[in-house]
Amino acid sequence: DTTGNTSNPGTVTVDYPQYLSIVAKPDVAVEGETTGVVFHIEQAAPSSQEEKVTFKLDLGELEPEDIESITLTNTDGTTATYTVAEVLAGIEVKIPAGTAAADMPKVTVVPVDDDIYEVSEAFTGEISAPVNATLGTPTADGSFVDEDDNNPDTPDDRKDGDKPVVAISADPAVAVEGEPTGVVFHITQTGESELDTTVTFKLDLGELEPEDIESI
Repeated sequence: DTTGNTSNPGTVTVDYPQYLSIVAKPDVAVEGETTGVVFHIEQAAPSSQEEKVTFKLDLGELEPEDIESITLTNTDGTTATYTVAEVLAGIEVKIPAGTAAADMPKVTVVPVDDDIYEVSEAFTGEISAPVNATLGTPTADGSFVDEDDNNPDTPDDRKDGDKPVVAISADPAVAVEGEPTGVVFHITQTGESELDTTVTFKLDLGELEPEDIESI
């Protein structure tokens, strides 16, 4: 330069934080199967720094008792099991520097195989509070569905394994004229359902005439 000093060219490397995102693959889990909904934490390229992020669940339509297990698979392949309460509060997930895409952590949520007719229940996995990283897509949706009953008469309904069966019975089945007890028809169903059950009730008079009936 004009002062007689010389300068040497240099290179400045800027390590921008990676974007961490969450995706559910598979995003549907069937009761009675162990695959579960798997939440993958992903980034575009390995980072030169250790990263951390908090994972938690939003139960959505689930109850805590709908979940059989929650397992974190770490970047080194080791696993840790957490309670629903712990994951609702949030668990820390570490991603060592240089972690390859195939080794990124994942959280597997497996449903309980219950007898309650629910059809489908949606919930959400969420990441937050990143360290040495920036959030990309922070949430991913998953769902639990009832199993198939494998009935060949209902091939299009693949979530009917817990569907209740509705029946009718008469008890007492005989009524005496002049007594107020009457014939009582009871409508019952097997199992518990989280959906309203509706049926149509009607009488076939058979040997009766309408005027034989005092009240219904």
